[in-house]
Amino acid sequence: MRRILLVLCAAAALTACGGDGDGGKPTPAVTPTPTYELPARHVRVFEKPLNNKPVKVGMLEVTAMAIRTGMPYLVGTHAEYEAKGGQFIRVRVQVNNVDRDVQDFKAGEQLLITTDGRTYKPNIDAMSIKRQGMSVTLGSGVLLEMDLLYDVPVEAKPKAMRFVAKTTTLVAGIETGVKQVDVPLPPSSQ
Repeated sequence: MRRILLVLCAAAALTACGGDGDGGKPTPAVTPTPTYELPARHVRVFEKPLNNKPVKVGMLEVTAMAIRTGMPYLVGTHAEYEAKGGQFIRVRVQVNNVDRDVQDFKAGEQLLITTDGRTYKPNIDAMSIKRQGMSVTLGSGVLLEMDLLYDVPVEAKPKAMRFVAKTTTLVAGIETGVKQVDVPLPPSSQ
């Protein structure tokens, strides 16, 4: 009972002191948060920039940055690889861990949706040839850019990206669920 009384007295004291403290003068405007001044980067050859906003998927913010379609083959540091379906589609993404804990971005679970309603997972061989990880662990506040490579039929046209993330708390070892968000790809990306 005594603790409750002390807590109530402390709360009342803080409330009494919580006025504007300047005799009724207006509160000054909040200063905007500064931003990083990063240099602009050129879009890669044959790539189309996408002006998408980040979407929150679990504890990750994911942005589809750019797309390239109609790639009949890939060349990497150790292999050349022809598209089995007829074309590769490459989507450049930015992933930001906005959590205070470590989060995994499973590149292999990010789906490309085509106009015929089919979904495609990134092609493991293409991802390997272009040295893109199929799963990346991101520390708190880590920002990453990478490519997702899809092997699709030559007539397939991209419609959307389905970003998927599992929300986990590594400290407790608890997986709190799977979240997914569909992001439309503009018709000009086809």
